Amino acid sequence: MMELGATLCSKTKPDCSQCPVSSHCQALALSHENPLVGVTDYPRVVPKAKPRRDFAAVCVVQIAQGLEQETAAGKCNFFLLIKRPEEGLLAGLWEFPSVLVDERKTDPLNRRKEMDRYLKQLVDIDVEQESNLILREDVGQHVHIFSHIRLTMHVELMVLKIKGDVGQACNKGQDSTKLKLVDESSIDSMGLTSGIRKVYNMVKAFKEKKLLEQSQMPTKKRSRRQKQ
Repeated sequence: MMELGATLCSKTKPDCSQCPVSSHCQALALSHENPLVGVTDYPRVVPKAKPRRDFAAVCVVQIAQGLEQETAAGKCNFFLLIKRPEEGLLAGLWEFPSVLVDERKTDPLNRRKEMDRYLKQLVDIDVEQESNLILREDVGQHVHIFSHIRLTMHVELMVLKIKGDVGQACNKGQDSTKLKLVDESSIDSMGLTSGIRKVYNMVKAFKEKKLLEQSQMPTKKRSRRQKQ
C-alpha cells in the first residue's frame, strides 16, 4: 500500500486506470456516482484544533553532598526525577518536578508557592524551613509544542545541601517508586524527552555561566588593587 501511494495514488494526480485495487476504492466509486466529487477530495483533511495553552513551573532540584569545592565543581550532585503517570501525555517517562499553574499565576512568587507545596507533598522537602538551601534562581522559559498543547515551562534551579544518605530524600515521599535520584553522568545518557532535555541543557548553561562569573570575581578585585 505504501508503494502504491508513492507511485500511482499521489495526492494531486492519481493514476486510477493503472491501480490494481481501483475496484475496491471508495473514493473512485463516489467520483463515478457524482461528477462533482473527485478522487483527490479524499481523504478529507480535518481542520486541526488550536493547541491548548498550558503553563508549568519546572524545578530542577539538585541535591548536593560533600565539600563546597566539590559541589561547585559539579561533583557529588544528584538530580531529583519524577515518573509521570502510566496514562496520558508522556506516560511513564521521567521528568524534573513539574506542576501546572494558572496563566494568571506565572509570576515567580506564585510559581514558587505551587512548587513548594508540590515538593512538600512529594518528597517531604519543606523549602521554606530548609536551612540547607544553597541556591534558588529562575533560569528562563522554554515553549514546547505538542500536537494539541502549547506548553510554556518556567524553569528554575534549586540546589539543596543534604547531610547523610541522599536516598532518604526519596524514601520520605508518598510513593518512592515514582522518585529517583540520578547523578550528572547518568542524566546525560538518559533517554529524556526533547522538552526535558532542553530544560536540562538550559540549567547546565546557567550553571556554567554562574561558575564563570564567580571565577572572575577575585581577578577583578586584584586588578582594582593593582591600579590603586
